[in-house]
Amino acid sequence: MIDNSDILPLNFRTYVISKVYHSILEYFAHWGPVYPDEFERSYQDLITDTLEREDRFSFVMLMSEFLSKLNNGHTWFSDNWVMRTYNQALPIEIGHVSGKWVVLRSAVDGISNGSVVENINNLPFEEFFLSKRSRISASSEREARSRFPSAFYLFPREGVYDIDMRQHTLEREKSSYFVSKPLEGYWLERDRTALITIRQFSKSIEEDAIGFVKEFFNAERMIIDVRGNKGGTTPVGLVRHLIDGPFGFWKESTPANFGLFKFYGEFVRNNKNILTESMLERLSMAEIFSSTELTWQPEMIMPQDSTFNGELYIITDRYCRSAGEDFILPFKESGRATIIGEPTMGTTGQPFNFNFDNGMQLFVGTKKALFPDGRRFEGVGINPDVSVKTTIEDIKDGRDPQMEYCLNQV
Repeated sequence: MIDNSDILPLNFRTYVISKVYHSILEYFAHWGPVYPDEFERSYQDLITDTLEREDRFSFVMLMSEFLSKLNNGHTWFSDNWVMRTYNQALPIEIGHVSGKWVVLRSAVDGISNGSVVENINNLPFEEFFLSKRSRISASSEREARSRFPSAFYLFPREGVYDIDMRQHTLEREKSSYFVSKPLEGYWLERDRTALITIRQFSKSIEEDAIGFVKEFFNAERMIIDVRGNKGGTTPVGLVRHLIDGPFGFWKESTPANFGLFKFYGEFVRNNKNILTESMLERLSMAEIFSSTELTWQPEMIMPQDSTFNGELYIITDRYCRSAGEDFILPFKESGRATIIGEPTMGTTGQPFNFNFDNGMQLFVGTKKALFPDGRRFEGVGINPDVSVKTTIEDIKDGRDPQMEYCLNQV
């Protein structure tokens, strides 16, 4: 067992990269535009770089860079030691709004919500992001920009920030400056409008959310806010209490690897110029099946015998991901709810997880989610029925245009 030292011996580093390499070939379901040949070249570079990365933080960053090349938000490398040692939070929350990096929330006197972050340590903030982009696993550029501000280990422990043309020295000292409850529910107007806010999903949170649904069962209108939902466990039971007919989730697929077909496929691709027409004809089907996938349609699930039948609104944003998107999909497909806000993050699926003995963890996306009609979901997200965006002025004024839209629907 490797202890929590900041130096990793070469034999352990070698084991990690070999386990990662094997796991990706065995479990990864999102090759898409990233082809195995390109992956092989990246792995060869990784072997060379691993020899020089004995300090733990640098090695973890190297693994993050390697996995980010797969362009999948459910495939990443993490380390509890790095989180404890390097992931203290910023006293401001930053987001990418209208093409600018903006303060969403501030715990610093003199820095207001809606202020534009221009530079960090004399480097334009956009350039700073681009310099760290290779360490962020994401299915789209929008997802990378959404995830980046909360990857605090990528920021200097102390930095000089130019914000609205004023300089501020910010230190990362606490584990968190902004605490949000994972679940809240209350009447906005008794017996008429109820609000349930869900920031992540687990079995216990889902059970409590169902409790709120039952409490607000006779409301004329229910608003469910899943903005910033970090995912977790798919809330099948909660959907069953809210929807009015049979529903399903994603159409899904995973690679179906046949060793012989894979060999023939590679053989044909590498030797087309020397194979006879008859040999090419005999091997053509093998080449087709060398990269085949197993695909299945969503299982249809029945709703509860008695479900909420008032008006239903769901508010979402670019930070809502994984199980949060699972929750939204049946309502988008059935039209049971009106979805307000902006497209979701666009990443879900079941990752294979391997725990190394020292707190390092590998996650590999094992299945691809598609919309029920086969359209691409990964890197795209679920579009709202009504697009309501938050502007920089909204943030400055403390306005919530998505909530205002819901409350104005009478």
